[in-house]
Amino acid sequence: MKIENILSLLKIKLNEELPKEKAWLEMSSRFGIEDLYPKHNHYKEASVLICLVFDSEKILVPFIQRPKEKGPHSKQIGLPGGSYDQFKDSQLINTAIRETYEEIGVILEENQIIGKLSSLYIPISNFLVHPFVGFLEKPPNFQVDTKEVEELLLLPLDEFKKPDNKKYQKVKIFDSPPIWIDVPAFCISNKIIWGATAMIMNEFLYIYNQIDIEAI
Repeated sequence: MKIENILSLLKIKLNEELPKEKAWLEMSSRFGIEDLYPKHNHYKEASVLICLVFDSEKILVPFIQRPKEKGPHSKQIGLPGGSYDQFKDSQLINTAIRETYEEIGVILEENQIIGKLSSLYIPISNFLVHPFVGFLEKPPNFQVDTKEVEELLLLPLDEFKKPDNKKYQKVKIFDSPPIWIDVPAFCISNKIIWGATAMIMNEFLYIYNQIDIEAI
């Protein structure tokens, strides 16, 4: 696997027109395109990171499972990331880098960020999320913040490409009273990845699938 070639092709693709709604709606439980964008200017901003970890002939992606008490997204599986802080972050890319370090102890430099996906609005928490794509040439020594992260998951990127791992699943969105809904999700290693994280990953997969890894 030639890491430089993969990253070079991904950089090119990330600078082209992105699929946005075409990819999002495949994994969305929302009603329509209008729900994917904020209807006002009073939203908050956040950044997340898809970190491609090259491990021999595999590419792994770190995900985090949030603790139960962590707001509207408690217990959900997401990408490392968090809120933009105007005092700590000079720009949104720095939010992704800082939050990834704080949550899972991984240090990335700006030159390890190869591009950005489309910004996606999350109505339930009123965040406009900016997903960045970065890389590590080998697995790092992860240091998990147990206050922010219940479990660190390293999932093979190729598992997201398998049709059998993309299906509707029942998820509980409220505890009292319990409310369950059917949502499109990635089901990998007995974990369910749905909502905004699944939508972001699906946009990345649209891009990644355009690269013929076997020919590199």
